[in-house]
Amino acid sequence: MLVSRFTVRATLFTLLFCVVAPANAQSVTLPIIEVRSADDKEDVLDSSHQGKAIFLMQSGQLEEARREAETALSEAKNGDNKQVIASCYSVLGKVYRRQNRYHESLDCYQRALEYWQTQPKPDFIVAQILNNMGEEYKSMGALDKALGLLLEAKSKMTEDQANYCAILENLGSVHFLKNNFVEAEKNWQAAVSAARKGYDRRSEVDSMSGLAVLYSKYGKKDEAEAMVKETIEKVTAYFGPSDQRLVNLRRLETQNNVVQANKDSSAFIKHMSAGAAANQKGDAAAAEASYMSAVNESEKFGDNFEGLPIALNNLATAYGQQEKFSKAVPVYERAIRLIEKTAGSKSTKLAEPLNALAIALASQNKYAEAEPVMKRALPLLEQTLPTNSPRLEQSRQLYKFLQIKTGKLRKPLNSGSKEWRSMLDAGSVAMQKGNFTQAVSSYKSALAIIQKSHPKSSFMATTLSLLGVAYLRAEQYKQAESTLTSAIPMCEQYNPADVQAVSLLKKALAVAKSKQKSIKLLTE
Repeated sequence: MLVSRFTVRATLFTLLFCVVAPANAQSVTLPIIEVRSADDKEDVLDSSHQGKAIFLMQSGQLEEARREAETALSEAKNGDNKQVIASCYSVLGKVYRRQNRYHESLDCYQRALEYWQTQPKPDFIVAQILNNMGEEYKSMGALDKALGLLLEAKSKMTEDQANYCAILENLGSVHFLKNNFVEAEKNWQAAVSAARKGYDRRSEVDSMSGLAVLYSKYGKKDEAEAMVKETIEKVTAYFGPSDQRLVNLRRLETQNNVVQANKDSSAFIKHMSAGAAANQKGDAAAAEASYMSAVNESEKFGDNFEGLPIALNNLATAYGQQEKFSKAVPVYERAIRLIEKTAGSKSTKLAEPLNALAIALASQNKYAEAEPVMKRALPLLEQTLPTNSPRLEQSRQLYKFLQIKTGKLRKPLNSGSKEWRSMLDAGSVAMQKGNFTQAVSSYKSALAIIQKSHPKSSFMATTLSLLGVAYLRAEQYKQAESTLTSAIPMCEQYNPADVQAVSLLKKALAVAKSKQKSIKLLTE
């Protein structure tokens, strides 16, 4: 049984709405795009529950669809047809996707993928599942992960296969969100070309809409006007005059969202793309230079140019990556003022720059300044990120950390916490005296205590960090590497403001690895 259909969220229309929606707009109902090939069939019709799940999902009755899909999967597991089980996982993943239950959806797709990857010629189906997983990660804001999955999906398909253009369309969206406008344009143009060859009308007009947004948002007035006009004609011809796409396209056509200037924005786009490319390589200094050039170019268009706050935000992020927090703060603040001016003080566009500003302030121990900024950012982040997003959890932990630092939140100590702190103090004294073996012993005792009471907390992260450093000083390099490898991600999650501490831990980990290599060479 072939799984030959997958859903693609109308991300392009989200982007389009963001460009043209009035500042006081609260919400918009977006369509779900179903991408189908000419000979498409239902996913699996072996199970009446699965058939009901598909119908209910398409009708928007998601809770009922979930129950039917879970029942279908349960029944399939009672048999030995692995293909049916994999297909049931795919459908359940789609239902979870529409409920914004991203982690559960990803788990279903992963289980389906594990089956199809064992089959002789699964590339077409594997590509569809990878595309779906890329969609999930994009929705969670994990753009690098999404990009990797989508590129893998693309590599498994050829231009003449159904849904190839949908993958290109998604690649364009991810590149757009990463501010890599050259790659976004290239992928959307390729999607339009592929769609026209394969008669995939939905992907054709969706990619054209993306190009219209791109050209409009970044000052290519003539290209934007031509693309909007052509897209309106196509949508009307293909889907009729009442199609939802036309509402957003006509807003873009009639409202003054195109930069009214004679200057060409190609230099701005070039610098932004160069900055994104440098970021992907981990070259923050090169990214800083490119984003600075992008800021200079965007200022030629005036403060109302939508690319200016984006360029400023990216420049500030590049400063932060190099621990130049004092430089990052005023740049973030300027970006925030510009967004407030054009979109209002409650716009969700403020979520990321406010969050980043709070981190930059906290990294300089300016907790009193950071706390109200984080307090303002958090509800905006909750509107834009899934409830189980790791990034949202990090922001919540940072806010709690700032409340504690500013005395607005106090956590009572129990007897276990006092014993834990006593062991930490003993370890600290031993470290100061150079008795590193004793320090290791004390920190291990502290770890045993905190593992029972706060296994996933900033306390655990701190204890692991101290133990890892003690192992390093005691020349127990293997244990140091293992402990620091566990400590670093916990510190990043539970102590997000301690950027400098994380940097030092990474250096300590590098030393532990280097020492082990040296010892190995000497003993060989």
